[in-house]
Amino acid sequence: MKKILTIAIGILCISVIQLKAQSISYAKSLIEQERYLDAAKELRPLADNGDAEAQYLAATLFFEGKGVSRNDAQGIKYATLSADQGNTQAILLLADYYKNNNQFGKLFATLDHYIALHPYLKKEFVGLRYAECFMRGWGVERNEEKAWQLASQNKHFNKMKSTYASQWQAYKARHPELFSTQEYDNIRVSRGPNFCRITRVVFEAERTVVYLRFTNLNRSVPQSVATIPRVTYIEAGGERFQCTGSSLNSTVTLGYNKSKDYQMYFKPVRRDVDSFDLIEDTNGGWRWIGVTFR
Repeated sequence: MKKILTIAIGILCISVIQLKAQSISYAKSLIEQERYLDAAKELRPLADNGDAEAQYLAATLFFEGKGVSRNDAQGIKYATLSADQGNTQAILLLADYYKNNNQFGKLFATLDHYIALHPYLKKEFVGLRYAECFMRGWGVERNEEKAWQLASQNKHFNKMKSTYASQWQAYKARHPELFSTQEYDNIRVSRGPNFCRITRVVFEAERTVVYLRFTNLNRSVPQSVATIPRVTYIEAGGERFQCTGSSLNSTVTLGYNKSKDYQMYFKPVRRDVDSFDLIEDTNGGWRWIGVTFR
């Protein structure tokens, strides 16, 4: 009996989740049809019951006065409830509201608060808005250097460079040490397989290039295959930098004691590191190559 009751409760919970998802999907379709009053009626009970997406959608209706009387206080209320659950769209909605209404102190405080709660947001659009506060002096003392430091860690960095092109060029001119090419040939390998070695590392402004040499050292395998693993990244200073390409465009077959040199290209690694791990997802698991170059 207890087992049957547990199964019944589980089925009920799944049904409730499915109904909520269907209701939100329906509300979205109503918004697309500009049936805002019906959408508001659909969303309000879901939002009041704590659904983060419904809270975000309800906030947009209140801010825009669609289907309801415009009410900024209610918009802030529902956007904050959603943001408190980690909804990135809701955080950006609050940021846009405070920015558009010249409430820069609240803009910065909001971004600072949620980034402190969720550090990963520094790399998302929320982090880009945060960097922009320092660039513009919105709610915080203007600090262009800090703005670019923050922006350089963001996955949408190119958008910041495009928006503030002249400031970006001036920043590069002030810090040539950050953008000049740095090459390291004296590579010390701390761990890793002897058949795959890193021979050189080059730091460029827009990417990091790692030079590797693959050698077939196995007499019992007269034809060994060199290929690029599906997932490869550099881990340095607590951050990961994904591989963006390679000079080895296809697999290469090597005879015994034969070598193949190739390059792998990564998103630009921070210049203040003196070592890193190159990590590859191979068929037999993960492979680490630890290197020191300074």
